Amino acid sequence: MVDYSSGVAEQGGRDGYGPGVQAAADWIIADRCADNGWSWPTGANCPATYHNITAPIAIGLLKAYSITGDLDTLNAAIDGGDFDLTGVWADSGDTAFGSFTPAFFYILSDVTADSTYSDNAAEDFFDKLTAGTYGDPASDPVYYPADTYGYLDRHKAIRSGYSINLRPWDMLYMPWVAGLIGNDDSTDPPDGVSQQETFLQAVLDGLNTLDDTDPYNVYWDLTGLAGGVLGLALNGTTSFPAIVAPKHAINGIDNLTDLADALAAYQNANGSWNWASNLSSPDASDEDTQNTAYAVLALIAAEDVIPAPGGRYNAQITKARAWLDSMQDTDGSYFSYPGGGKNTEVCGEALHAAAVNTLSLNTSVCSTDGTLDVTIDMAAMPVEIAGGMFFLEYNTAVLDFVDIAPGDYPFDTELDFYHDGGLGTIRYSVGDPFGGGHTAEARRMATISFTFDATVCEALDSVTFDRDHTPPTMLSDLNGLPVMPTLMDVGPVTYDTTPPVIHDCPSNIEVNADAGGCDAVVTWTPPYADDNCALASFVSSHDPGDTFSQGTTTVTYTATDICGWEDTCSFDVTVSGYNELVMDIELQSIGIVSLSRCITFELTGTDTDTWAEVITFTSGYADDVVIEVPCGDYDCLLVSDHLHTLKRKADDFTIVGTQYVATVTDPDYLLGGNLNGDLYGGYIDILDFGIFVGEWGEDYGTGDTNCSTPYPHADISGNGTVGTEDFTFIQINYLEENEGCAKGLHPTGTPQADSGLGPVTRISVAELVRLGMADLIVADLNGDGWLDENDIVAFLDGARPGQKGR
Repeated sequence: MVDYSSGVAEQGGRDGYGPGVQAAADWIIADRCADNGWSWPTGANCPATYHNITAPIAIGLLKAYSITGDLDTLNAAIDGGDFDLTGVWADSGDTAFGSFTPAFFYILSDVTADSTYSDNAAEDFFDKLTAGTYGDPASDPVYYPADTYGYLDRHKAIRSGYSINLRPWDMLYMPWVAGLIGNDDSTDPPDGVSQQETFLQAVLDGLNTLDDTDPYNVYWDLTGLAGGVLGLALNGTTSFPAIVAPKHAINGIDNLTDLADALAAYQNANGSWNWASNLSSPDASDEDTQNTAYAVLALIAAEDVIPAPGGRYNAQITKARAWLDSMQDTDGSYFSYPGGGKNTEVCGEALHAAAVNTLSLNTSVCSTDGTLDVTIDMAAMPVEIAGGMFFLEYNTAVLDFVDIAPGDYPFDTELDFYHDGGLGTIRYSVGDPFGGGHTAEARRMATISFTFDATVCEALDSVTFDRDHTPPTMLSDLNGLPVMPTLMDVGPVTYDTTPPVIHDCPSNIEVNADAGGCDAVVTWTPPYADDNCALASFVSSHDPGDTFSQGTTTVTYTATDICGWEDTCSFDVTVSGYNELVMDIELQSIGIVSLSRCITFELTGTDTDTWAEVITFTSGYADDVVIEVPCGDYDCLLVSDHLHTLKRKADDFTIVGTQYVATVTDPDYLLGGNLNGDLYGGYIDILDFGIFVGEWGEDYGTGDTNCSTPYPHADISGNGTVGTEDFTFIQINYLEENEGCAKGLHPTGTPQADSGLGPVTRISVAELVRLGMADLIVADLNGDGWLDENDIVAFLDGARPGQKGR
């Protein structure tokens, strides 16, 4: 939180800019109404005064007082507090609060040491909310009397529609001040949730509802974003559940750094922020003093809780303050936008941003070599600074002082130095001894070097400003007058030389693609990591359950500790180009105990492919056979023994888990007797009989075949020879045909009646010769010059071809 304690310096303007902080405070004081409140219009027209704008105006006056020490400025803020105390509920006489008023009252009591205002906020606001008695039912019978949740419900109802983006801005001070003077329970009866937690959730809920999709009908999303960053930073909240704002670009952010970076990214090149983001064709008239002021305050507050050597947002803050200076009129007031009018509240808010100044100690959050350099950095100031005097303390239990050196011009000359190693104190002054050098821009003022005594995982309060020292740490302006900055210390620092360690890294994984395509969902047991100090992150390129494409993908886990040391582990996930097909297959009436046959699988669908593999059958059955087929998206499967059977469609072909599954068993087993490999129509016909006769008596030595066994092979039964048992298959299955993937279609996809590819039942010997099948002439058993069913009858009557041998 910025320091609102009093200072003693007179604040003037800067050459080429507005007249400065004191002039702005004087103008606001002169613009008061007779009752010490303020009206929306400027110029003290005072048609009415508004209690809800007192707080942001008076907070600006208090901050100006911390720089100027002007008692008129302090008294005007006190008068504003007294004015707000007069705004009461008619039914109870209790104070009626604007959303900034509790914070204003707390700050006012802190500056004046008068607890009246802070006590009033505790009793008439936070205690009443806890009791469920806040508000006047005559004013709003729907929501009053209200507890904390009811108060927030009313706020949501008021800030809806076009003004929904103002929800986080309205609540920006509430978590911080509730943590100081609020209650442990947010409602009565107690629910166990503190008011600080409840108001913090209100800020986050407001960020969740930000909307940048229609800035000309839903306004001020940058106001809400700046308010959200400021509220979280004031409360010290650096991480939070991921923002769920589907209508805004901040959706998914879960930490203050990224949120503040998002706000900074909206800054215009000239240093300003517009009144809203995502404007279609913004011009100078869209630049907004109020938004720029709150963006400055938000980035300063964020920098206070985000470790950032050298100041993370110095450049943005410097440019923004220069733009605010350009908006200050010669009378001290501020224009609301370039070429626009003025608003009293906006003037107070611009004064607040112009009057905040910081002096910070910065360093890396870690040391990996045992050394530590701490810099003293001045942020952009609203006044020219000529020098500085610093009183510092350091932790002697872990740090040894080495050296101190002055900073950048005009702070490159050492004026005074004293070091007490026993107490761990440093006094140091820098500046231009002749008073000629000065600047209001951000500068490095000094660098202090230390070494660590030993490895430490967290050196708390490593280097701090000595806030109890008299005189205090201060800057001096070009007239030699003191300027009291807000002081920001170094956070915890770690000295670490040991990388983290990842344990139980998985071995390489090889899997087939999941059925239905060529990708695979792959899972594994994740490794774990530890560190001698603390892990900052443990991330992986992929997670268990991710989908992997065909080929080899390297999965990498990276453990990083808070000092940047890393350990990695990697393994490969290889997805083959195959799917698994699990099948039960039955060959018709095969009694051979063990028989191996080459089975062909034709797969069609979005993809098409054919695969052949030797399958071993036991008494004609092969159960739960796992076949690796080319990966693809298939919806139909045809199965055959291309030397011996017709094609059979697997009607139950489907996907179970990651595998294709199918059965081709009784009554849908593979029909034996097709010996010509479907080369002529896909039927068991007279040509198959001719092949059988041509191979009559052949002894193959084994009934097994492989996918290189040559055609023809007429041993359908699997006993190794060609005999009458093989003829039986042709006889009982005569004129049966292949099945196809479309019902009622020939396997070619042509309707059966139109294909012209029906079974061959009669063919002349001369035609056999013409077609290159002269080897089938031997099957003309009756010698009539035709191969037809008469030859089958002759075979049944005992006719046989000449016995063949090898």
